[in-house]
Amino acid sequence: MKPQKQDTEEWSEVGTLLGDLYRIVNRLEELFPGRKFTPDGHLVGSIGEALAAYMFGLELLPASAPGMTQSQ
Repeated sequence: MKPQKQDTEEWSEVGTLLGDLYRIVNRLEELFPGRKFTPDGHLVGSIGEALAAYMFGLELLPASAPGMTQSQ
């Protein structure tokens, strides 16, 4: 999947959404002391891939596309 040209306003929204995500995490941790609600794993990886595709003009494969493994 080739990244779409996105303007500054759209990427500004991404920053806002990520801020919202961390505010939600913080609030959940306040409501449930001792419980962690960390955004990690797949979510953080997907955010990183989307950002890299945008910044470097990369073409992303569909999620979980066959053919690429860590052993290659």
